[in-house]
Amino acid sequence: MLRLQHISIENMHNRRNLMQSRFWAIVKHKMGWKPVAFQIHWQGYHDSLLLFIQQPSSAYYYAYVPWAPTFSVAEESRGLFLEELSQQLRRFLPAGCLFIRYDLPWKSPYQDEPSPSERIRELRMNFGTRQKNLRKAPTDVQPPDTRILDISKDKDQLLREMRSKTRYNIRLSERRGVKVTDAHFNRLDEWYRMYTETAQRNGISLHAYQNFEKLLEVEQTQDLPNTEIHLLMAEKDHIPLAGMILALHGSTATYLYGASRTEQRNLMPTYRLQWEAIRLAQQKKCGYYDLFGIPPAERPAHPMFGLYRFKTGFGGYSLHRQGCWDYPIDQEAYLQYAGQEPVGTAYHRH
Repeated sequence: MLRLQHISIENMHNRRNLMQSRFWAIVKHKMGWKPVAFQIHWQGYHDSLLLFIQQPSSAYYYAYVPWAPTFSVAEESRGLFLEELSQQLRRFLPAGCLFIRYDLPWKSPYQDEPSPSERIRELRMNFGTRQKNLRKAPTDVQPPDTRILDISKDKDQLLREMRSKTRYNIRLSERRGVKVTDAHFNRLDEWYRMYTETAQRNGISLHAYQNFEKLLEVEQTQDLPNTEIHLLMAEKDHIPLAGMILALHGSTATYLYGASRTEQRNLMPTYRLQWEAIRLAQQKKCGYYDLFGIPPAERPAHPMFGLYRFKTGFGGYSLHRQGCWDYPIDQEAYLQYAGQEPVGTAYHRH
C-alpha cells in the first residue's frame, strides 16, 4: 500500500537525484514554480518526492514530478503505482489543475528494441489499472536518453575506454593551448553569448538568461550541502571557446548546459572541457558522470548525430528512460491543452 505524507522542503533528504533535491526546489521556486514535498512509503521503500505546480495562465494549473520516485518499480506494476500515487496527490493540488506530469526515471521497457507506437505504449502502461488514464505526454521535458560514465575508475582506465578519436582530440586541444578554468559566475554573460550561438546553430530551444542567473544565485546564497554548481570555461589566450554548467549532487555529476563558439572549433575545446569536467567530478568524489542527453540511437541521418558520436566517444553506457507520462484530471481541458502544447526541436524527439 502506498502512503504519502506532506513535509516541508527543509525536511527533504534526497541525495541521489538533482531534480528531487532541496536545491532544485529553491531554483524552480525562483523561476515561478511552487514546490511541494512529500514523504512516500511503498512496499518497504521510503523516500522524499518533490512536485512542482505551475500556472501558465489564470485559468488553469498543472503539476510536474521530475525523475521520481527514485526507487525502482517493476514494469508490470508501474501503471498501478502511478494511478494510486496520482489519486493521493490530487488532494494537494489546486482547483483547476488539469493534469499531473511524471518525468519517469525508470528504464524504458524498450531498451533493446524499437519503441512501438504511442497507442501500444499506453496500453502497456495502463495494463491492470482501473481507470486506464495514463497518457504519453506530447513532449519530454528532461532528455529520456542519456550517456552515463562510471568515473570511479582511474584516469588511465577512463581514457582507454574512450574512442581513440576522442582521446586524440583531448590531447590535441591541450597541445594547442586550450585551458579550462572553474570560472567565476560573473562570466555568465560570456557563457550565455556562446550558449545563444549554440542554440541557433543547432536549432534547439533557448532558455532565458534569467533562469541561469537564478541557478547560480541559489548556488551562491544558499548553504546546501551535497550540491555544487560550476561554470567551466575552455579558452585560449583568454578568449572563451566553449563552456558548461556542471552540477554535482551526491554521487553524480551532470553536464546540465553546454555552449561553444563556431570559430576555432579546430582546437577541439569541447573535448578538453568535458575531460576536465570529468576530472573535477572525480576530485569531488562523484562516482558517475551524466552527459545529459543523446539521440535515442546511432542513426547517421539524425540531425543530432554529431552530438551522439561526441558523447558516446567518452565511453560509458546508454540509459533510456520512459520519458514523460501524464495523468489527466480534467479530461476535456487536458486534451485541448495537449493538442496545443508546443513540441520543441529537441534531439531526443527525432
